[in-house]
Amino acid sequence: ARIAVLPGGSSARWAEYYDAKIIEVDSIDAAAQALVTGEVDGFINHRPTLLYFLSQNDYSELTVSQLSIAIESYGFVLPHGSEELKQNLDLSIVRAKESGRIEQFKTQWFDAAILGENRDENID
Repeated sequence: ARIAVLPGGSSARWAEYYDAKIIEVDSIDAAAQALVTGEVDGFINHRPTLLYFLSQNDYSELTVSQLSIAIESYGFVLPHGSEELKQNLDLSIVRAKESGRIEQFKTQWFDAAILGENRDENID
């Protein structure tokens, strides 16, 4: 399979692992265009990035696979000495998770991309 990847990321290593022919592109939009025109058979990138991209752009013919090939954690980088900000951020994330807000955000912004829908309404 011909798989589009952005240069310098872990996506190329995964494509190599699966013996794909790697096609480097300079942006997610270029990868989407290559997929639509048949130049590539797929595109590998971080799932949240792909879901957000599809939710914000008109590629209704594309969808993000439910298959995940890796588990990656994301974090925030803060300046040294930001203990109060870190504690507030941690607390806000825990509260958002416990209240269902994170799941609501995920559903509104990312699940729509899986279904090929674009969402531009805001979360309250």
